[in-house]
Amino acid sequence: MRSFVFFLLMCLLSTPSFAAGLGYDWNGNGIWDDVDNYIERIHPEDGDEKRATLQMVKGLQSLVVDSYSHAETIRNGEQLMRSLECSFYCNQMKAQQIYQALKMAMLNNEERGQKYLEAENRLAGQMFEIGEDPDMWREGCDFSPEYRTVKQKKPPEGGYDGR
Repeated sequence: MRSFVFFLLMCLLSTPSFAAGLGYDWNGNGIWDDVDNYIERIHPEDGDEKRATLQMVKGLQSLVVDSYSHAETIRNGEQLMRSLECSFYCNQMKAQQIYQALKMAMLNNEERGQKYLEAENRLAGQMFEIGEDPDMWREGCDFSPEYRTVKQKKPPEGGYDGR
């Protein structure tokens, strides 16, 4: 009987992270495997653009998975905005397109889509500012990107509402 309990415990410990039925994370990097595979396709090379995209996906994913309360949703929304600043810095003009593509790749089933809409409803009316100085966007990164000349002098016209 003890060997069966040990076997069962080992099976449970060796299973991948499965966040609330929303996706598997076999490698434990905090990103669902289907989204991880998508990122590998669009960014096969390591570098700042890929790291900024990974940060953005973690922000989006935490908004979907961990937004159980209004306060938690605001915190996750702020984290997502910082990752967008980082992406504006590293990916420059492609950041908004990457964000939209990631959102489509992540919200590829009903459960994820529903969770995202719930979080978005909690954020209704909430404004997150993106700094106008491109040099400040670098501070949104959770890694140290190379210094670069940012061609875009400010965020997209009218600000950015995360949609």
